[in-house]
Amino acid sequence: MEDPRKVVVQYRRMVQEGRLEMAEVMARGLSDRTLAMKPEDRGVDDQSLLVEVVRDLSAILEIREKWTESIGTSKILEKEARRLVKAQNSAGQTIDLEMSKSVRSNDLIQRGRALNGAKKHRRALTCFKRAHKSSPNSLEAVFRPFETLIMSKGNLGSSKKWLPALKRALGEAGPVQMEGEVFVLLPKNHQPHSVEQLLIDLDQWIGSGPPEMVKTWLKTYADDVRRQRDAIARGEQAKNAEMAAAIDKLQVTQDYHEWVGSR
Repeated sequence: MEDPRKVVVQYRRMVQEGRLEMAEVMARGLSDRTLAMKPEDRGVDDQSLLVEVVRDLSAILEIREKWTESIGTSKILEKEARRLVKAQNSAGQTIDLEMSKSVRSNDLIQRGRALNGAKKHRRALTCFKRAHKSSPNSLEAVFRPFETLIMSKGNLGSSKKWLPALKRALGEAGPVQMEGEVFVLLPKNHQPHSVEQLLIDLDQWIGSGPPEMVKTWLKTYADDVRRQRDAIARGEQAKNAEMAAAIDKLQVTQDYHEWVGSR
């Protein structure tokens, strides 16, 4: 039998090339073969591979808009991910709990997106709520409920209860920074989030009939993000946290020398 890891590399390359049907066939075949093994016969490596492949398969099915299959595969993923943690604990392996929670959050978000595709919006909101609870730093977990409310109701009239989670996640993501030539927010243990896409989303939410207090906060935050972005572009604000720390250190040194010189 072909090396399973080579199969993973092959079908991921196919996804990048847009050959989604063949990628699905290969991922499903590898998933089915590994699932056919009794759980007690799988080593940690086997279980880790299974979780990886089922996660990929669920995402591929979502891309192909096979919503029901993606949702079902995501449920299998949740079950097998728990088995993986148990196997790792039994083997004495160290688990990064924060990263594990972030991965679980992303899995729930993926299921929520598929549920939205299937027009099961209430269940999608439940997934996003669980995702936020698992990893409060996840921006997507707090953005998706606003998108879902617009999809299901056409407006954000009932968005007030989602505002505290949004505030917290954006607060934890810190200031606007630059990666290369792109403005981003950098939530801990999650992928960078494009500031330009964030501003597009915020403008849409502001125009979608949220309660006045939600609208006011969104506008204030959006204005601050634009101010930070423009300040970085003009060179008036540090591009990233490392540069900001260096500037702060330089300022402290300068203040010290000025104080000594004045004595």
